[in-house]
Amino acid sequence: MICPKCGENRAHRSRRSGFGDWANSLILRIPYRCRSCKARSYISTRGEGSLRLRTPEERRVIKLRRSLRAQKLKRELIAYGVGSLILALILYYIFQQRIPTE
Repeated sequence: MICPKCGENRAHRSRRSGFGDWANSLILRIPYRCRSCKARSYISTRGEGSLRLRTPEERRVIKLRRSLRAQKLKRELIAYGVGSLILALILYYIFQQRIPTE
């Protein structure tokens, strides 16, 4: 992670402590501390600001994870749709009114 204060690639996740960290975690902001300038900052886990502070390798990993998550979601939606369709067809045939023939 690149430090927003000094621009060095030496920032790491910091431990959460206190009410301020708890409140920031509610809005998806994580504390980071720089090893060179010792500055502590909060970085949003979502959004373009967090990608700007990432190294190219980290950006590639994040992009890959997002694409894999999207593919998994697509497969799950297709599976649920097919399952729902099969269930609807089974229920249709079970509850179909039969006209008795004499």
